Amino acid sequence: MLADPLSLTFASVTFSLARVSSDEDGSSYRGVDPADPSHSLELNVSHAYGVGAGKTRNRRILRLTRSWLATDPRVAGQKEPLSMTVSATIDQPDLALPTDGYYLVLGLVSLLTAGSYAVLNKVLGGET
Repeated sequence: MLADPLSLTFASVTFSLARVSSDEDGSSYRGVDPADPSHSLELNVSHAYGVGAGKTRNRRILRLTRSWLATDPRVAGQKEPLSMTVSATIDQPDLALPTDGYYLVLGLVSLLTAGSYAVLNKVLGGET
């Protein structure tokens, strides 16, 4: 089981994500911005075993969701609730070694973070 709480930094703000639920297939962690309680992060970690056509694959999913109140530019003084999610899915054959997934994730992270996050910024800008 992962540590409780988890520490995650978002835009220079450190969030303490406490476990809010847990079962045999996953856990959820949630934390709020100490300076703005309407700004929160939630991390969901789940595992599924024996999935796919031949039931020979395992899947791990990490999903990070940010929720916050933003000023509505169309209506003066009104706040609009917004949320955004990013996820990573690791889908592997049950015969794969844990290091196979490890190196594949590191490769993706390396690609996205190289050159001051050039590829990540291009993808976020809509490039393919």
